[in-house]
Amino acid sequence: MQEDLYLSYYLTELSKSVIIEGDGITVWVYVLKEDEETVDFGGFLCATGQPIDDNSEIERYLMEGNQPPLHQDYANEHSVVENLQADDIGVEVLGTDKITVSIRKKVYLILDLAQKQSHSIALSQDGPYGMVLGE
Repeated sequence: MQEDLYLSYYLTELSKSVIIEGDGITVWVYVLKEDEETVDFGGFLCATGQPIDDNSEIERYLMEGNQPPLHQDYANEHSVVENLQADDIGVEVLGTDKITVSIRKKVYLILDLAQKQSHSIALSQDGPYGMVLGE
């Protein structure tokens, strides 16, 4: 299993903090509210473990207070990133209301601050993990 991952960024251009958190199974990105403690919204970056096909297993993760693992119905060829390291991840501001998160210099996630929506290349369909980011 992949090791836990925790990164934090303060984006001065937007006066926003971003947290990237991985639990060895999935990696999520969270935009914090102005209080710097509360999550405003977040998005699915990628899986570092295999997607799961059992809804009860996902429920168990959530009941234990963990991030939900990716259900295989939402997986695609970009979903699982093996051997993900902190220095593989990049965060950039795009315009005045978007944040991009890249893995190995490929954009994986766009966080739309105005709409509070996330768009991920690691998803095969829109749903509870966010929206699909077209290539």
